[in-house]
Amino acid sequence: MDWYYPVLCGAITGDAAWSRLENQWTCFAVPGWGIRCVSDRQWTTMAETAEVAVALAAIGRYRAAETTLNWILDKRYPNGAFWTGVTFPDGIIYTGEQTTWTGAAVLLAADILYHLTPASRLFRHSTWAPDTLLRRST
Repeated sequence: MDWYYPVLCGAITGDAAWSRLENQWTCFAVPGWGIRCVSDRQWTTMAETAEVAVALAAIGRYRAAETTLNWILDKRYPNGAFWTGVTFPDGIIYTGEQTTWTGAAVLLAADILYHLTPASRLFRHSTWAPDTLLRRST
């Protein structure tokens, strides 16, 4: 999480944000499976994958964000709840819990990508630009 959280929350923006994500991409991203929670473990988590999608969208990398989010859309229980995580390459689901934070992370990612609600702008760095904030307050 310390890899992408500075981008997600806006502590790192612009080219430096993209560079940070890009530099660690092969360490954490497992195409088709999701984002590793821990770089040296053979599992991905759905919440972290969704959060990385939000971080990518926040800096305007929408295609990469959508691709990343798509990696987990098939990783759900029959009732629609997302798995907490999955091991790879064997595909063992863990923990069996259906956590609300995982669902919330996926909803936030879908919102920022598809502009489902006015809150979709919340994480977009361009929304925080000083000139944008000034225009809204006048």
